[in-house]
Amino acid sequence: FHELGKGGALSAAVKIGYKSNFEPPPVNIFHGCAWTDSLEYALHAQASNAPLIITNNVFINVCDAGIYIDRGSSVVQIIRNAVAGVYPTPIAPVLTNEMTGGSRVHNFAGIRTDELPVRMVSNVVAGSNDIGFLHRMEPCPPMRIFNNEAFATIIGVFLLPQKSGHCQTANLYTVWKAAHIGVYLADVIVPTTQISYITVADSHLGIVPYMTIGKAYRRLFVYDTTIIGSSPASSCSASLFCRTQSTSDPYMENCNSIFAPVDFRRVGFVAPFNTPNKKTCETSMDPRLCRQLSPAYPNLDDCHFPFEKHIHMDKGVGWTFFERTTFAYWYADDCGKTSRAYSMSNSGPEVSFPSTFSETTWYEAEPLARVELSAEVLDDSFVGRRSPCKTTGGGCMGLDQALIQDTDGSFIEFATAADGTLIPMPIGASGSIVPLAPRTEIVWAPLCDTTLLGVEVGAQVCINTTVQLVEMKNLDRGAKDVKFGPWVLTPDVEEDNGFEGGVLSSVGSFYASCPCGWDFSFYQLLIKPSVMYDAEVMSLPENFMLRYWSPNPDDSVLLRFFYPDSRGVNVFVGSNPDPPMSLKLARMPTLADEHGAHVVDAQALLLAITLRGSPQGFKSMRDLVIRRTPTVKLKMNVEISIEEFNGDNFQTNLAILLGIPPERVKVVAVQTRRRLSALDEDDDADDDSGRSLAPSSCTWRGCSAARTRRLSTSSAVDLDVSIEPSTEAAAAASGGDS
Repeated sequence: FHELGKGGALSAAVKIGYKSNFEPPPVNIFHGCAWTDSLEYALHAQASNAPLIITNNVFINVCDAGIYIDRGSSVVQIIRNAVAGVYPTPIAPVLTNEMTGGSRVHNFAGIRTDELPVRMVSNVVAGSNDIGFLHRMEPCPPMRIFNNEAFATIIGVFLLPQKSGHCQTANLYTVWKAAHIGVYLADVIVPTTQISYITVADSHLGIVPYMTIGKAYRRLFVYDTTIIGSSPASSCSASLFCRTQSTSDPYMENCNSIFAPVDFRRVGFVAPFNTPNKKTCETSMDPRLCRQLSPAYPNLDDCHFPFEKHIHMDKGVGWTFFERTTFAYWYADDCGKTSRAYSMSNSGPEVSFPSTFSETTWYEAEPLARVELSAEVLDDSFVGRRSPCKTTGGGCMGLDQALIQDTDGSFIEFATAADGTLIPMPIGASGSIVPLAPRTEIVWAPLCDTTLLGVEVGAQVCINTTVQLVEMKNLDRGAKDVKFGPWVLTPDVEEDNGFEGGVLSSVGSFYASCPCGWDFSFYQLLIKPSVMYDAEVMSLPENFMLRYWSPNPDDSVLLRFFYPDSRGVNVFVGSNPDPPMSLKLARMPTLADEHGAHVVDAQALLLAITLRGSPQGFKSMRDLVIRRTPTVKLKMNVEISIEEFNGDNFQTNLAILLGIPPERVKVVAVQTRRRLSALDEDDDADDDSGRSLAPSSCTWRGCSAARTRRLSTSSAVDLDVSIEPSTEAAAAASGGDS
């Protein structure tokens, strides 16, 4: 099929469509065919239940797509096809923004499937001036799409999201020489995403997840993946600069990447962030528009170019898990530029997903090129609302709370002995990697080192030190509009916890320039387990949530909030509608107590609470919700001896007097003082000498002894007694929640 199709009108070289479905449907087979110089989509399948089998075909120099499967074409198999040379149709419309003058063009792909195919196996796309493969991710487990390859493209694989369900997956892709992104995960919506057996090489950005928030905690699993920087197949004479799309560069002739200001040639994995704003036409625009613009078309001009960039609010953290990952050919000096195997996204100033690594392999990877979490190195890329991340800024959670956990020592690989020699990480050893920034360097310096394999790197490496994440969220009405931080934790100075000064601090969210709705309700902090911390915020919310991101039940922390309020609190665990009374302690909680154990100490002005890890808690299923409760304060003058106060049944007797359960009575303050009282004495009281102590008074009637009074001391106890409200009263005060 040579020079067929009509550009710009969805008029393909070969177009298959039926006005209705058939029982049984006809079967259409294209096997061993060739399309050359198609002026529009080479092969376009419209909505139909008719099976379409496309095998062993070649598509050379086609416009907009070699294969385009439209919505509704649900029975399609695409097997062993090759697409080489994909360009925009010459008469494609160009959209111009009258306000900014920016231009927009539609996006296209070598193989585009708006409907998930039954099979897409062993296909190759090469030389695409936009996307190689564009399709929706499969529901778990993977069954339909595997063993496909893209090279010499702008974006190798553009993965659209599942819009419902709990898990989506993509696997067995090979992508090399992608001028912008090897594998792009767009607008991730479902809670769990899995990618496996992916190989990316010689690409500007290897794997880039763009997470769009949902109600559930987000998890990204990366299994058996190989991430290659500049392989021996790469050279400095070609592919030196990336190519990315923007409104000022619609045809991707220059590098507009978020890493261009810091002169990064390649980044293997860009840590995910979470944003409430969806990027693509697929998830945010009318499907009828997406048919011609393509599902990958970004929906906002300045906010959504390039694809890895966003300038909205971040919201909601998740986690990335790497198992059996290989990083190869990463160089600090990469053709005059520099490269990194792993980096935070400098486009996510509030949220950066922590990553947990196990069974990691490094091959020809220089230490400096392995990880980048340095404010100084990334300084020039922190612009606009991201400027607080700079070394001269006040801090940002996206950098300051970035975290890599190494569960088996394979990511860190080597430790430095006392004599300076490198020794392999012992079996079973672990470690953490935390940011190198002015806000984090002082507090973590005693526990961490800024060298990896004896070389200074852009992070702090903490061998045999576990670092985790803790989150605090305001649940008051209107909380999204109110900043209650910064949130500051000070490690207990009397404790042998490894810290030698400094504080852990989080500044929370800050304003965005795109219209997106603020959310200042959450703060995240890196934290070391088995430590007691003094906690302070600018204004403690009436209702708030604490989440401790640790799956290990042996891990715990104790937070002691400054609490200038004698009101009690109710602590709810997970979805339990009732606060467990066993968590209310009459003593200071310890690190050994259970999750949620707490006390309000009105004299010490403290609210102390223990957080303990668990597999359920790591999945955000055992969050602690703390609600202040209305309290009746009763002041009593009780003149009893200390022995009587310390005697049995004092609290019970007081509860019986008031007609309430004894557990609602809490003595919050006790003060013993000596009182002066008048004591009457007899007229004729004599001392031992026989002399009268009473003075006499004489008148013309005669003399008589006067009655006297003297001051005496007695003991009294002043009590401040707090009567906690009933469950019904607490529920009414908190808007219906107990």
